[in-house]
Amino acid sequence: MAATHVYAGAAATMEGTRGGIYRQGAGDAGWQHLTSGLPDGAEVHAITVHPENPDTVYIGTTKGTFRSTNRGDRWERLSLPDPAADIWSICIHPKNPRVIYAGATPPAVYRSNDGGDTWRKTADPGRSKPMGRCAAATAARAGKIAPPI
Repeated sequence: MAATHVYAGAAATMEGTRGGIYRQGAGDAGWQHLTSGLPDGAEVHAITVHPENPDTVYIGTTKGTFRSTNRGDRWERLSLPDPAADIWSICIHPKNPRVIYAGATPPAVYRSNDGGDTWRKTADPGRSKPMGRCAAATAARAGKIAPPI
């Protein structure tokens, strides 16, 4: 049986603290700080484990989207159309795990049809009514995707 892991993302909120991603195996006494392949100062907002392959983990950070194929021992940057996007959510389609969505700030949703190798920005649905003189920019969240009933 494969080892079970728990992942936690963190932000460095005070001087001397460490942000990033951490992993703890079942029965382990402590947490491992997983940094190989990640840029310094990356704060992790989203963690998604592949539903069919627990070795593959996706993270959304203040420095972009990353994928590990070895449970976080090494990370690779995924090439989104906007490399400066701050990724707040990552969802994998429940019926086709090669389809992945990433929600970002500035507000955008990106889609990959090939497991994260290539990405495109989805169309902006626009607003049905003007918001007046004030508009708020918030992080786009790609929520859980429910298959049609």
